[in-house]
Amino acid sequence: MLLSTIRRLFGKKKNNIVPHRIYGTVVTQARNSSFFVDFGISDTVMGRYDMLALHVFLVNHRLKYVESSDKLVASRLSQDIFDLFINDLERGLRDLGFADTSVHKRKRRLARSYYALIEEFDGALKTGKPGILKEVIGLRYFETSSEHEKRRCVTLLEAYMFQTVDYLALQSIQGILLGDLNWPTISVTSVES
Repeated sequence: MLLSTIRRLFGKKKNNIVPHRIYGTVVTQARNSSFFVDFGISDTVMGRYDMLALHVFLVNHRLKYVESSDKLVASRLSQDIFDLFINDLERGLRDLGFADTSVHKRKRRLARSYYALIEEFDGALKTGKPGILKEVIGLRYFETSSEHEKRRCVTLLEAYMFQTVDYLALQSIQGILLGDLNWPTISVTSVES
């Protein structure tokens, strides 16, 4: 019985639909037009990468702090989601027409950027202090924006991140491990109030 459960959970990745289902929700949320229209994220290849990386971080942040006996399964799911993200980056680079020799270099550069994002955001979220997260968001996403626009966009994205962390924390870890993950509705008015 135990052996069959372990095989089911840790069997071949291609047979496990849970990471694909979760990653699908990540991609859908990251592509929401509100980020590019209302939140001021540039609607470019890099802007879309930034939102995808942010949402991979948010779901993996939820999985990282599982305190129960599900910690090992959550860690494996987190790794599987990251692997799908990296494979998606490589596919995207190839679709953009980069040659085989440069795809791996660019993929490594984007992966390093993601690891930096983890350090920056994880540290800022641990403090729970809004000012620290605002600073990190401003430097990462809005460094070249006008001061007024930067303040507005940073405030929106910071509120969204705190809202999302809280929203994901309320979801059952057992449900998430079965592929049931929901994201908050993006509403500029609810974030601003």
